[in-house]
Amino acid sequence: MSCCGKSGMKRTLGVSSPVGAARPTPTYLPLVVHFRCTGSSTVVAVGPVTGRTYRFPSSGMTVQVDSRDANSLSRVRHIEAVRPSNHNSRTPPR
Repeated sequence: MSCCGKSGMKRTLGVSSPVGAARPTPTYLPLVVHFRCTGSSTVVAVGPVTGRTYRFPSSGMTVQVDSRDANSLSRVRHIEAVRPSNHNSRTPPR
């Protein structure tokens, strides 16, 4: 017996969902990692997770890369991850 006398008063709203129903996918902004080209010519790479095409100019301009693609792009020759800077940066294509 509860002290308030409200035991067993828990009720449901009558809304039920079928077992195994899909839950909504959470939306989020992916994190970005900055990369730049270290070679003498422009490098173009495709992110294997997002399918985005990233263009790294030979000028050394930093490019924002979706963090889901960063691991694979870090293995591409003449591209290296760098700390972000507020200038000389380009956002990834959508």
